[in-house]
Amino acid sequence: MKLITAFLIIACLLLSVTALAQQITFFKKNATISDIRKALEKQAGYTIFNSNSISTQLKPVTINIRNGTVEELLNEYFRYQSCTYTIIDKVITVIPRGKPVTSATKLADIKGKILNEKGEPVPGATITVKGTNQQTSTNENGEFRLKAVNEIDLNIVVTSINYETEEVSYQGEPELKVHLKQHISELGKVQVFSTGYQKISKDKSPGSFVKIDNELVNRRVSTNIIDRLEGITSGLIFNKNVNPSLNQSSLSIRGRSTIFANPNPLIIVDNFPYTGDINNINPNDVESITVLKDADAASIWGAYSGNGVIVITTKKGKYNQPLKLAINSNVTVGQKPDLYYTPVMNSSDYVDVEEELFNRGFYKSFEANPLRPDLSPVVEILIQQRDGKITYDEKEEQLNELRTKDKRKDLEKYFYRPSVNQQYALSASGGSSNNNYYFSLGYDKNLDNLVRNQYNRITLTANNSFSWLKKKLELNTGIIFTESNLKNNNTQLPNLIYPYLDLVDENGYALTAPADIRQAFKDSIEKSMPQTLLDWNYKPYNELKYSDNTIKTTDYRVNADAKYSFTKWLDATVQYQYNKGFIEQEDYKSQQTYFTRNLINQFTEVDSSNRVIHHVPLGGILDQGASRYEAHNIRTQINYNHGWYNRNHSKYHQIIAMAGAEVRGIKTLNEIHRTYGYNKDQPTNSPVDYDNTYPMYYAPFAYKKIDYINRNRTTSDRYISYYLNAKYIFQRKYILSASTRKDESNLFGVSANQKGVPLWSVGASWEMSQENFYHIGWLPFLRLRITNGYKGNVDKSVSAYTTARTDDRNIWGQLTGSIINPPNPSLRWEKNHMINFGVDFATKNNTFEGSMEYYLRKGTDLIGNSPLDPTTGVTMFRGNTADMKGQGVDLILRSKNINKQFKWFSTLLFSYTSDKVTSYKVQQSAIWYYCDPRFISPVAGKPLYSIYSFKWMGLDPQTGEAQGYYNKQISKDYGSIFNSKDLSDLIYRGPANPTFFGSLRNNFSYKQLDLSFTITWKMGYYFRRSSINYFNLFYGSSEGHSDYALRWQQPGDEEFTSVPALRPVTDATSSSFYAYSDVLIEKGDHLRLQDIQLSYQLNKNEIKWLPMNQFRIYVYANNLGILWKANDKGIDPDYISGIPTPRTIAAGLRIDF
Repeated sequence: MKLITAFLIIACLLLSVTALAQQITFFKKNATISDIRKALEKQAGYTIFNSNSISTQLKPVTINIRNGTVEELLNEYFRYQSCTYTIIDKVITVIPRGKPVTSATKLADIKGKILNEKGEPVPGATITVKGTNQQTSTNENGEFRLKAVNEIDLNIVVTSINYETEEVSYQGEPELKVHLKQHISELGKVQVFSTGYQKISKDKSPGSFVKIDNELVNRRVSTNIIDRLEGITSGLIFNKNVNPSLNQSSLSIRGRSTIFANPNPLIIVDNFPYTGDINNINPNDVESITVLKDADAASIWGAYSGNGVIVITTKKGKYNQPLKLAINSNVTVGQKPDLYYTPVMNSSDYVDVEEELFNRGFYKSFEANPLRPDLSPVVEILIQQRDGKITYDEKEEQLNELRTKDKRKDLEKYFYRPSVNQQYALSASGGSSNNNYYFSLGYDKNLDNLVRNQYNRITLTANNSFSWLKKKLELNTGIIFTESNLKNNNTQLPNLIYPYLDLVDENGYALTAPADIRQAFKDSIEKSMPQTLLDWNYKPYNELKYSDNTIKTTDYRVNADAKYSFTKWLDATVQYQYNKGFIEQEDYKSQQTYFTRNLINQFTEVDSSNRVIHHVPLGGILDQGASRYEAHNIRTQINYNHGWYNRNHSKYHQIIAMAGAEVRGIKTLNEIHRTYGYNKDQPTNSPVDYDNTYPMYYAPFAYKKIDYINRNRTTSDRYISYYLNAKYIFQRKYILSASTRKDESNLFGVSANQKGVPLWSVGASWEMSQENFYHIGWLPFLRLRITNGYKGNVDKSVSAYTTARTDDRNIWGQLTGSIINPPNPSLRWEKNHMINFGVDFATKNNTFEGSMEYYLRKGTDLIGNSPLDPTTGVTMFRGNTADMKGQGVDLILRSKNINKQFKWFSTLLFSYTSDKVTSYKVQQSAIWYYCDPRFISPVAGKPLYSIYSFKWMGLDPQTGEAQGYYNKQISKDYGSIFNSKDLSDLIYRGPANPTFFGSLRNNFSYKQLDLSFTITWKMGYYFRRSSINYFNLFYGSSEGHSDYALRWQQPGDEEFTSVPALRPVTDATSSSFYAYSDVLIEKGDHLRLQDIQLSYQLNKNEIKWLPMNQFRIYVYANNLGILWKANDKGIDPDYISGIPTPRTIAAGLRIDF
């Protein structure tokens, strides 16, 4: 409410200022038209246009006006003149008083096109026949037509809100072309954007959207088109620390609006939702991207748009354009990842811990385990010395050698490399009067940081447009083909736990690492029965060589649409898009790989006659996975766009409307299959008995079945939608908009009247600076906007019927099952209500321009968990039982700091967003769930993703144990603390996602040289850092943590450390208490130097001898590093559990012919 109030106060103050400034005071004897022009420009911001021939007809007039209006001043001046005037968009045009048409008048029909300095069409421009009231305006293609115009001594006056007025003389040309010079701000200029349903100029919509043009899209160098949005779009944030188990999205628009349903923004490619992998889209084929943020902009997409919409428009040809060839090529080189960023224990400390645990008998239970779990090299050495197989000195020598080892050296040398990404693109475009075309070929080859991992992609695009019947009928077609191949062979790193492992010897040969089964047992088998089993040693470096894991993606997209224009203001379109894709994965594990050798050995049996039986047949193992999708989209739509004046041309009206229906169907098939005994050179496989159990060779008492993997799943989703959208524009400064849509879907088991959801939005805008009373000279452009409406979301994983799943077999070998969700016939779609307030502004001479928006968001009928009576057999069900709300601010501010031959422009993006759960029916059974990152645990009144922690009461001065708080006193009863149900026993630190974020981009240019850099920031959030976890360390699932060196070791240490003492006997609860305690919570605030771009460009219009139209070379550096961070632990808050993305530098060239 505070922000709403502030917004209204600002608006009222602006109104009051304009009201006080609306009077005109002018006194002068024998005032000329020049005197009137200067007075109106200074006091009211109006411009007077007149030709030299008219100026000679104007007589000086003595005028005395105090606190009058603009019209009163003009009427007083022109009362005694032979001319009169018209006012359009604060431009005053002096015209002769009307004269009757004589019989000698020659009438003509004039058609033409209004273009800007770049040759782009200017929609909404006003064309006036000089000396008359005959006017028209241009369509979205910048085209106009005037009928029955007096051709004799004919001049045309062209005006547009953001361009300087232009007068041209008509000389009988078949098509008149007029180029306008821009004079207002970047924000205010007529910018046409696509919603996926229509193309509309920015000044004709009150909605909230951001358009990223081709220049900004191409500023960044990347294979993925979505990556290019980072740091250049307000309200959009890239989430780096995504936990897949928490239903998080890597990309968010204006925060969070759902709990369990789809969290991802809707991505539109060429007017329809894109079904395939967004990596299939070649960035070089993208013309522009529009981000739809509020209900007015996004609600046209209805139930798909709850998380915002990203509309991608690919390149097309242009009519009447000669052939244009474009070549773009670049190479990006990246550093090796910094393996030393992750804090781990040094090898010496790790050896010491293992030796101390061994001396206390910690590993005896592991030794006695009949399943023979693997033990670390240190423990094996200690066992050998204990059993007398090696001497004490030999043991010490071996341990001391391990203390000096660091596996990261071998990883850095043999498993990692600098990345090299190559990108090549070639395109041809052009067109005649009745046809245009765009063809492109793209090739990407990326060598990953991980050795033997790479990605190749080829894209082909062919877009054609044809027009007939004097452009009344237009047909557009497009065929896009993408094929990519991913090799993912470097996958062994998570298995390498011990920091002292030696992976490769001095001669480059692979060394053995422990895995699955004790190495001592493997060695004994190799010695005693060398021909019985395959080599059982695990050598990670060899695995890197033998891996053969590929993923091939093929994607076809066919677009076709036809448009027929009944009149210049009414047309109908039929659009169709077909999308089909195949994702085929083959993970071939040859007999040389450890995975296959290990499985064959485990299921090997020696019968009484010493015959070796391989129940898993010799040969390789082939895991195949396939995903297929097929989507059909059909849309029919009627478009109406008509503007007109009243009889005396004093009032202008325009209605832009569309109505239509669309049908969408998506089929998907997912399947996985495993083949044993497979030979890739001669594709064969051997039969396998999946029904019987077999003894494990390393533990004959344990029986297992051979895994049978052969599963498939098919889904079919169908949608039908009806929609209507209309805008009414009055005097080009007042806009009212309304939109309604109903989506229906085959929600499983939902009654017919609940399969659909009606959604709507309304909006209004007022360009205050167009008012006659508005006279703020330093702020010549000001527009207010407000929208209100609903977007939607759907969770297709929830059904109205009882749903169940099959679980593992029970002790009797029978399949078991469990109920996922009980019946819920009232299941319905989620709704997201949003109200958006906006202000657009520009100062004089465009020094500053921008927009500020404040929005309120409320999610209702969200899918959530709710308790049930246990006597029903189910304690909880999932349905429309939760609510959320949020609010935020988006600010865009552009400045022209220096605008001479040397230019310095800046763009500031600032966003604030917050969300909180307002209703959730279920509380977790214990408070530790709220600290565990594996669970979604909403709490009413708090953000969905929040950082909770246990109260930290320091270390015990005598033992160094972590102390918590329970039952109103300091406690080490970790079990009671963990299992408490009282939420007040937790500390809420704040949101886990940034609430403030944005960027500052500075652009410098001098002649043909351009330099820009981007600084990004994220603030207002917290994260939990890692530290030593003794339980994971003891049980061999952790590399440890460098905090071990800071541990409590003696009384008094608690004064300067918070790391608990090493206690050889520990449990998971005590380690988890420390991991979830408040002492490990850090602020995530930070500033980052995101990128720098430098380019040099030559143009043919400046250098006549240049053999091409444009030649541009560029260098782009990305991921440059943190400038400042709130935490002092050396942690990059974007990479709290991984290694930061390495710095990259790209160099490339673009040539246009």
